[in-house]
Amino acid sequence: MTGRTPSADSPHAATARRLGAHLRALRVDQRLTREAVAAAAGISPVTLAKIEQERTAEPGLFTIVGVASALGTTVDAVLAAATALTVVSVGYEGLTLESFLEHILARDVRTVADVRLNAISRRPGFSKNRLRAGLADVGIDYIHFRELGNPQENREPFRTGHVEHGCRVYRQQIQNPDADRALTALRNLAQSHATAVLCVEREETSCHRQVVIDLVTKRPPCRAQPSGSQ
Repeated sequence: MTGRTPSADSPHAATARRLGAHLRALRVDQRLTREAVAAAAGISPVTLAKIEQERTAEPGLFTIVGVASALGTTVDAVLAAATALTVVSVGYEGLTLESFLEHILARDVRTVADVRLNAISRRPGFSKNRLRAGLADVGIDYIHFRELGNPQENREPFRTGHVEHGCRVYRQQIQNPDADRALTALRNLAQSHATAVLCVEREETSCHRQVVIDLVTKRPPCRAQPSGSQ
């Protein structure tokens, strides 16, 4: 039994999306072909494709066990990813628009939530209008949450390694109704489908977006970048 196909409004639809996106991201990250994973899991490539493409709401326990084993993970980890909010942290530093799109498409991102205060960039393709157009070309929505931007005066701590201080200041600055509404909207998006939280810095530990993700996913507070990291 390969499972049932979920309708768009099915209570299983969001879980199916997250399950498929998580398994596909694991496979892509390991540079494994669909055929190789399917063979190791004891299922057909068509069955795996249906799971990855969200066309199976309930693939069955033994199918998930096989795929998880083939990908070197556990059923518990797979189920946790499928039932959790799907938030992808991404900084475009060092990326071209093309490589950025490739990165988020591999993670099945459907909305990019831009948390820059001012959505402008000297890097080609990453200013607001051009970025929105580039994302639209590949079927991804774009939302600018200016309310969640980090003010200019609080950026120095993140650049100089005083990340915990920068996080504390930022948390205080977003204690207002507009930011609360933006966080709620972002949380609702992540409950529905994979959502990327976008800012400039490549490393999340050097960026205020870690606080946004902390608040949305209710994970422990922000962490400083490990000593010696680049």
